[in-house]
Amino acid sequence: MSVHLKNTIKKLIKENNGPLSLDEIIILLKNMPEYQRTKIESLKPTIKKFLQETKKEKEKLKEKQSEKDLISETSQSFLNKKRNPPKNNSISSLFPSQNTFNPEKFIYKPTIKLSSLGGMTEIIKRIKELIRNPLDYYEAYKELNTLPIKGILLCGPPGCGKTTLAYAIGGEFGIPFYKITGPDIISSLSGESEQSIRNLFDTVTKSAPSILFIDEIETIIGRREAANKEMERRIVAQIMTCIDDMNDKQFEKNEINENQDVKKAPVFIIGATSKPEFIDSSMRRSGRFDVEIHIGFPSLEMREEMLKSITKKNKISPKINFGEIAKKTPGYLAADLQALCRAAGHNAINRYIKNEKDINKEENNVKEEINQEYIEEEENIININNNSIKNIQNQTQEESLKNLYIEQEDFTLALSQIQPTSKREGFSTIPNVSWENVGGLKELREELYYDIVLPIINPQKLKLVGLSKAAGVLLYGPPGCGKTLLAKAVANEAKANFISIKGPELLNKYVGESERAIRSLFIRAKNSSPCIIFFDELDALVPKRSSENNNSSERVVNQLLTEMDGLEDRKQIFIIAATNRPDIIDPAMLRPGRLDKLLYVPLPDYEDRCSILETITKNLALSTDVDFKKINDDKRMEGFSGADIAALVRESQLHALKRLNKKEKENEGDKEEIKEFKINMSDFEYSLNNILPSVSLNDKKKYENLKKKLQESRSHLI
Repeated sequence: MSVHLKNTIKKLIKENNGPLSLDEIIILLKNMPEYQRTKIESLKPTIKKFLQETKKEKEKLKEKQSEKDLISETSQSFLNKKRNPPKNNSISSLFPSQNTFNPEKFIYKPTIKLSSLGGMTEIIKRIKELIRNPLDYYEAYKELNTLPIKGILLCGPPGCGKTTLAYAIGGEFGIPFYKITGPDIISSLSGESEQSIRNLFDTVTKSAPSILFIDEIETIIGRREAANKEMERRIVAQIMTCIDDMNDKQFEKNEINENQDVKKAPVFIIGATSKPEFIDSSMRRSGRFDVEIHIGFPSLEMREEMLKSITKKNKISPKINFGEIAKKTPGYLAADLQALCRAAGHNAINRYIKNEKDINKEENNVKEEINQEYIEEEENIININNNSIKNIQNQTQEESLKNLYIEQEDFTLALSQIQPTSKREGFSTIPNVSWENVGGLKELREELYYDIVLPIINPQKLKLVGLSKAAGVLLYGPPGCGKTLLAKAVANEAKANFISIKGPELLNKYVGESERAIRSLFIRAKNSSPCIIFFDELDALVPKRSSENNNSSERVVNQLLTEMDGLEDRKQIFIIAATNRPDIIDPAMLRPGRLDKLLYVPLPDYEDRCSILETITKNLALSTDVDFKKINDDKRMEGFSGADIAALVRESQLHALKRLNKKEKENEGDKEEIKEFKINMSDFEYSLNNILPSVSLNDKKKYENLKKKLQESRSHLI
């Protein structure tokens, strides 16, 4: 359709003041002189399509106009409200409130008490002193105008029992207990979060004596300098203001009940966090959170008490030895022990179900035999037999339920099913390596016993001679001599928590992250003391500082030096480091007070090589012709390290495996001979020809000279 024809149709519609039908438009076009020679009938489909499009455009225009009218009405209403604001002059009144905060709904009634907790004797004693005295003797505080402790911050790794301890505090003293988390008071509207905080503190103060418990408190009072939004800073400032205002209201009369005794009006704030370093520093000062209680990893005795407390309501066999279970659960937190007891209960149920299925199978077999014998007898006799079988089944089930207990074997199986939280987070617990797995090195054992093991097992003996500071030990020597193995065996003997750090894993390319990782490491060790930190390949972490080094590596060295011997005492945190290159370690690290003892781990001598061979091969099937003395007398064994001897034994095992495969192909039918197959002397001869010492004679001399220089003085390393 031409543009001229479209304009003509639009003109006709406009002149007639309204829409026209298709037939009317065709009649009008025929009467026009310019279209008399045109076949108008042929243009019918085109004109019809044009009319439909015109109609759709008009409908769209109407919709847009209605939207504009609605927007203009809303804008006018908003402007009217703005020109004539409400009396309270609050911007939030212009919008409907999305979060109606009701503090009363956060009242929680704990059902547990402090007496039901196990393994927290010292912490419970401290809590009672901080809360019981202000509740019972508040008149004395009022008389002296001395404010009681207001805030208690519970710190510790996730799963150590912070929330449970807070609930037990509320249940013990029987006063109103309010529990909130960060998201409960956060609102999307500006100013409403602060109003919720003020309402909450007003309610808690009016219902004094009371306890306000804030779980995961770091989510709402994080460091203001690291906050991304202005609202987060305002929330921290509002909470600080509310806590400070409580000081003025401590000795006021209760507003809810004027006749209530004034002496019982303290308000306690308990916060729980697993990341205290993320809390704003101004919140951790005196007057706000006065006391910080760190809940670390439980010791052996604490774990035993926790296990007894957790299983108090369970049906436990009297033969269970909780002391043995506690010895096998180093690094377990309270939540891990609870999961262990739950898994043991599941194992007992699975054992019961398995026994029931076995009994049912036997009863079904007996029933089939009875039915076969009496299949030709009358029905009533068969019914009697069926009823008697059912009665027997019910009696058997009741007896088996009465005899169902959680046994020691259920806990043993649960130990292999539960992974403690510390291992999930990348921190290792007490290693499985004992002195039985270490051959030789008797002199080093004694040194490590007095430096590391004895201060952990019996610290009272060290106090008798005035030793209180934890020691640091550097193990250095040729590679493959068992430095890492020694550290693991020491941690196992001491039954202390063990954190293994490979040198480079603390380094980070971002500025400040490496130093933060070191601080977090020592905080974690402090919370889980007594603890042994093992630095493998220390030379990669603390190289010598010089003008050529970059600033990032020097900051890491400085941070580690400060943590090891800074302003704060390193109590019950023992350092063991291992390196092959003590000559490139920063000399400040090797001074007394940080790494007190430098222990040289030499290549094994004749007796040590024999001991290592016996230790490695004690669980192997060896032939009677294997002679360790003959192997050690061989000149090819000189200069072998512990790792070389382990490689020698492994090569012998592989050679024996090749012989076994060859024998299976030749004698397929002789299975008894294959079962009795053992490693013989020829396998060791083969491995001696293929395995060479990893430490050369020149390297051995260098390490011996380095040992002499270290014994004379440490100043040569500068």
